[in-house]
Amino acid sequence: MCFDENGRRLFSGGLDRTLRIWDFESVEDLSSQRTHRRQIGVLRGHGRPLTTVTLGADGQLISGAEDGTAKIWLPDIEDIPQLRGHTSSVVAADFLHDGRHLVSGGGDGRIIVWDTELCIPVAGLKVDDKSIGRLACRESGGRTVVVATTDNGRQSTCGHVLVWDLDQPSQPVEKGRQAYQRRLQALAVSESIERLAAGGWDGEVQILRLSEGCILSHLREIPAVGSVGQVVTGLAFLDRRGYWLATACASDSHRPERDRGFRIWNTDTGEPFGPDYGAELGTVASLLADPDKGLLLAGLLNGDIALWRIHWESEGPRLELRREKLIGHTDRITKLAFHPREPRLASGSWDGTIRIWDTKEWVQAVTLHGHFAVLNDLSFDSNGTRLVSASAGSYGVENTAWLWESWESGMPHEVRQRRAAATRAYAEVRALRRAELPLDEMRRRIQEGELSADVRRYALELLQRPTPPR
Repeated sequence: MCFDENGRRLFSGGLDRTLRIWDFESVEDLSSQRTHRRQIGVLRGHGRPLTTVTLGADGQLISGAEDGTAKIWLPDIEDIPQLRGHTSSVVAADFLHDGRHLVSGGGDGRIIVWDTELCIPVAGLKVDDKSIGRLACRESGGRTVVVATTDNGRQSTCGHVLVWDLDQPSQPVEKGRQAYQRRLQALAVSESIERLAAGGWDGEVQILRLSEGCILSHLREIPAVGSVGQVVTGLAFLDRRGYWLATACASDSHRPERDRGFRIWNTDTGEPFGPDYGAELGTVASLLADPDKGLLLAGLLNGDIALWRIHWESEGPRLELRREKLIGHTDRITKLAFHPREPRLASGSWDGTIRIWDTKEWVQAVTLHGHFAVLNDLSFDSNGTRLVSASAGSYGVENTAWLWESWESGMPHEVRQRRAAATRAYAEVRALRRAELPLDEMRRRIQEGELSADVRRYALELLQRPTPPR
């Protein structure tokens, strides 16, 4: 192991084949000097246990392993970048259509817009309620909107549906809100951004109409499956316009025998269409529909994934259960996402893993490990080169969104250098803001600190932005 030249960061290599980066922050207390140590990065790549770690020129890190290899790292660039900014669980995350920016929502009631090339925030919002429930980003007709549901806590019966215009990622503009006397959790937005559905903890689903990214009116309320005392767990529009909606519920009293799969609704009439589906398979924990592929997927409470083919008839949709079932997860499925270009499906689970499935053969292709806690959400970018996953906090260890990048993304060296400088600057600014120093004092410390020119430039730019709401 070794320290950096300032003695602030420790680099350690272990038998687990990883390099870990630790940050030592000195914080003056009223009566004593305390040293806070926290892990801020993990670098993976060696195939055998590490034998040596040393610091080279220009801040590069050099490691050697038992397999006879040596690797050179830029320590400020994590192999799987983690977006740190929320103070509670990250409950939702989705990419904007430009592929560079993503939006995350947390249990702290905050929404953060991120630049994924530099892995730093560009904007932040604080909603009135305690927690974000779900969020979705949509682009249609050149307009980009973010829709979110909110939850005011277990002791409350209040929630909102909120809509923001995000044509300029750094300048979100609220375009509408709808209040309900119920806690809202599940969310679905039609591809055309004409209709949205918000599901509550009381088993009811609210249908709203949108126009040009604004809430136009509340359309109607429907019971998700028709049983009292259930929580809406899944919503999915079967068509691009949002006329047909699949809804699923789970019992809030842990009685799976009361769960009845999912149901299809005509959102124009508010009437159910056809039989209940999937009750024989177990409790449905999440839903995903792809109108172009003609598929509806249900993630189950036991970790399995069931598939239905959507057949369109004159009266409406008819679902045919496929014989394939995706088995691999060991706990409830929280989110499903299709790759936008390749025959791939990503699934996230309470077991803490992400699994990628081949949708030609319907077999598992790879498992992604790393999260300490349950996965709440995941989403591909528009090119399919990045996958974001949102994780619940675990005793303060993790309130982050993880950014998984494919090798095909081909990040040039100069871009990696910019990301390293930007993430280091963001860490410096966060530490200064946590100390609640005056702005002029923060600027002075950045100017006089032992930082590279690029890190100093990014840090000063970040200080010019409004302080993210807490």
